[in-house]
Amino acid sequence: MPLVSKDFNFTGKHAIMAEELKQSGVFEYLWQIFVTAPIVGFIYKRKADNDPGVNKTIFLSQLSPRQQDIYFIYKLLLLADKVHCESSQDRIKKAFMTIDTEEAKTDEQLFYSYLLGGIEVLHEKLLDKSTDIFKNLSTFIEEITISDYSLTEEMGIEI
Repeated sequence: MPLVSKDFNFTGKHAIMAEELKQSGVFEYLWQIFVTAPIVGFIYKRKADNDPGVNKTIFLSQLSPRQQDIYFIYKLLLLADKVHCESSQDRIKKAFMTIDTEEAKTDEQLFYSYLLGGIEVLHEKLLDKSTDIFKNLSTFIEEITISDYSLTEEMGIEI
């Protein structure tokens, strides 16, 4: 099933965390969390499984306009994830040749697990440390862009 083919439901604790991130003002819309969290999950090597319970829905009408961004992030994660696929040729094939096929289901599940793990990290880093959200956000941004070490280095991207 394609990544962006229907409404998406955050469930259980992830629904609660996503709503709290939205209510805090850090994110205006749930779709912004959907686009940001997989990258954060990957950077922090945090994956999570669905948690049953309450639902928070992101409607397809909100995701469809961001389809290119979502697929870009999906491809970027597949290309960078040497843990789940060591061969660069296989990572390239996964990122560009198997999208939206039966073969891609495990890769889509990996994307979703990074998404959920990223929500946990965002919640911990931005809301759990103190009530000063802007200080937490500043600290979080500094943490992922330490002077001699950056996201691009972590993901193996040369600029």
